[in-house]
Amino acid sequence: MATKKRPLIRPNFEQHDIQNRTFWLDKNPINDGVFKTLLKNIPGRAPDEMRRIFLSDVLVRIRIPLMRKGQARAQVTEAKIENVKTQARALLQSLAALDPVGLRLFRAGAVEVALLGDASQKVDFLEDARPKLTTPGAFWDAVQNLENAASCAAGLLNPQAGKADKHALSRAIILTVFQAYLSHFGKAPPLSESGWFTKWLSDLGEKMGHPFSAKLAATTLKLWQADQGPPS
Repeated sequence: MATKKRPLIRPNFEQHDIQNRTFWLDKNPINDGVFKTLLKNIPGRAPDEMRRIFLSDVLVRIRIPLMRKGQARAQVTEAKIENVKTQARALLQSLAALDPVGLRLFRAGAVEVALLGDASQKVDFLEDARPKLTTPGAFWDAVQNLENAASCAAGLLNPQAGKADKHALSRAIILTVFQAYLSHFGKAPPLSESGWFTKWLSDLGEKMGHPFSAKLAATTLKLWQADQGPPS
């Protein structure tokens, strides 16, 4: 059996979360009338409560790009996030390249680490991850989420004021709301300029004090979709 590598020291992510809670505000950024208008303009068969939860989540998520409006672009941070995105894509490509024998061995190794890991070597999975990360498909989904998160995070970094910078912030809002929609409804909304979603995004931006066109929303989403592509 191959020698198990010493695990990397896990950063204190929870401490960073606590420090960043200043981004989350309790006050609703829009009044009840505007909220009801935005809610009403979300079509579909989803129950009202589901759409209400989606809109509430959107208003929380887009506060980060809006609160960073006008801040200098953190180029070093952006490079690090892009590196996460690149490495995640490389991992997906590596998983896709495994043949049936490799996949069986990979699954056997994952089960061993998850269930039979040597606690003294501290290589076993975290308790809450054990039921999930025991198949190549589960790892694929986790890494795909990591790549998508990095892609969305890169869009949240905004440069200083200017026309190009305004578009960067618009794209950050558009992609943030799009990811929220995927998360809540499990499928993509219509991406065309004439579709309800891009018009709704434009209306949302205007009501949040950062207007942009449905055309920009459609272009941003189509470019993002084209950039995803199947792993090669």
